[in-house]
Amino acid sequence: AAYPLINEERLSRGFDVSFIGTWTPGREALLLPLQEAGLNLGVFGDKNWERGLLSPSYGGPVNYLSEVNTVYNSSQINLDLLHEATLIEDYISFRIYDCMASGSFLLAYQRPGHEDLWRPGAELAGSYEPARLLEAVQHYLSRKEERELIAQRGYECMLAEHSWQQRLKGILLPGLEMRLLKAAAA
Repeated sequence: AAYPLINEERLSRGFDVSFIGTWTPGREALLLPLQEAGLNLGVFGDKNWERGLLSPSYGGPVNYLSEVNTVYNSSQINLDLLHEATLIEDYISFRIYDCMASGSFLLAYQRPGHEDLWRPGAELAGSYEPARLLEAVQHYLSRKEERELIAQRGYECMLAEHSWQQRLKGILLPGLEMRLLKAAAA
């Protein structure tokens, strides 16, 4: 295969910016100005990236269990670019949780519901307008200490408030409480 499953050099080139996800025309259009600006961009995902305008930045597919954190941790900025099919109210990408849990800096498109889970600008870089993505990336590339502080706060927030155990409690406890109330009322 052109991109072996494990290839540390391919994954850890010290990217200015990286994105992991499937190719879409919208994502390519958002990332192209970053490549054209000469940033060290790493794009990972399906082979459609290889056929597009970002082929020079394409690093191949990544194995979710064994390679994603390597990409996150070797990038100054990781991007959360939503797939056009997920531009629905209250959708939160797992990429946000994964990246923040790795202790890496994430720049995410601000969505409704983010402010209920994280403090934008404190734990998650958050808000950028798609047309101003390059400007937001340049802003954070020039502010290493701010990036590191946000990444650290995001990691601490993940440990304190967003573990799998806490997520399951949020799903299971309300249902259990309802059943107990119904049983008590019967």
